[in-house]
Amino acid sequence: MDLENILTLIQATAAQTVCVVITIHLLGKKVFTKLEMLMIVFILFLGGVPLLGYYQYFSIIYIVLMLMIALRWKKKDWFLSIATPLIAIIFIVMVNYIFDGVSIVLFGIGSSYIEDHLNTVYDLFLLMVNYLMCIPVAKLLNKDVIQKSRAADKILIVATLLTTVILLYMFIYIGSLYDFSNEIIVINAILFTVYSGLTFIVFTIMLKISENKIAVDNQKEKLMQLESYTDKLEKIYDEMSLFKHDYINILTSLQGYISNGNQQELETYFKETIAPLTQEMKSNKIQT
Repeated sequence: MDLENILTLIQATAAQTVCVVITIHLLGKKVFTKLEMLMIVFILFLGGVPLLGYYQYFSIIYIVLMLMIALRWKKKDWFLSIATPLIAIIFIVMVNYIFDGVSIVLFGIGSSYIEDHLNTVYDLFLLMVNYLMCIPVAKLLNKDVIQKSRAADKILIVATLLTTVILLYMFIYIGSLYDFSNEIIVINAILFTVYSGLTFIVFTIMLKISENKIAVDNQKEKLMQLESYTDKLEKIYDEMSLFKHDYINILTSLQGYISNGNQQELETYFKETIAPLTQEMKSNKIQT
């Protein structure tokens, strides 16, 4: 690898690394400080350049793992720590190929011309489009429906994203076998656009299903609470009815003892009936 190719590799890796970190930062609701972002860019760049130069596509594993560790370090849950880097990679690959495909179809400009003359324009375009795409996706990722989704639903979403990344890089590898001809780039751009669109639709449908499940679960919980509340009310009503009956009996007995002037029996009745009843009522009040 000559010096010119090395410099091109360094420039491309640096630009894409910065774009990935900014994308992760936005998707995670500005999770990193500026200093932390610089540190992450440096770590990714330091390991990404040699890996990309010698092992090419396997460098993506290093990047994803480092980003997952960084997100977990910032106390993000396992779902966001895995899903966010995968989404960032999908964004960058998709925007890259769509940009190249549009350039070829509309202007007849190939990827080699872009690398030689439009690298800065391409990097700015990549950053701008990723920023615009992050806004709606960040809202989706941080919705309550995602946080409250079942573990099985989250695993399915992560599996879908991982499958998407693997398929994208399989197509890129196939394109490399044909030296990334213009025809292959255009075909890949169309495939990536269609597949990414379908993935977004599936993702949206899964979110809607999960949202409906959460709504149903919340409704069931409210019904259970209402049933529990109704049961308590019925129990209180029964106790009040019983107390009313006992209260009438007590008043009737007291009236009889007082009318007869039987002081001794009145005291006995009070000790054996009213005093225990009073103690029982106090005990029930403490328990409730």
